[in-house]
Amino acid sequence: MAGDIDALSANFALFMPAKTPKNASWQLGLQAKDPQVQASMGNITLSGDTQLRSLIMTSSQADIRDYTQIQFIDPQQGPLSASELALFSLGNESVQ
Repeated sequence: MAGDIDALSANFALFMPAKTPKNASWQLGLQAKDPQVQASMGNITLSGDTQLRSLIMTSSQADIRDYTQIQFIDPQQGPLSASELALFSLGNESVQ
C-alpha cells in the first residue's frame, strides 16, 4: 500500500466510493479479488490528502452492517526508532 496502483490492482479491484469524507482530497476503494480474502475483510476505503488519513473496512456480508475505521492523526515520516522496531520483532531477532 505504498501508493503503487499496479501492485494494488494485482490483488484488488479498485473503485471510487460514492461519498468522500470531510477534509479528504482523495479516496480509493479496494475489493479483494480472492473470494476468501473478500469474505473475511470486505471492502477497504482509503482516504487522505497528501498522506493517508483514514482506512475503513466494511463487512461484505449483506446481513451485517459492521465496519472498522482507523484514523491516522499526525503521521510521522522517517525511519522507525529502536523502540518502534522492537514492537515488530518476532522475539527471535535482536534490535540494534
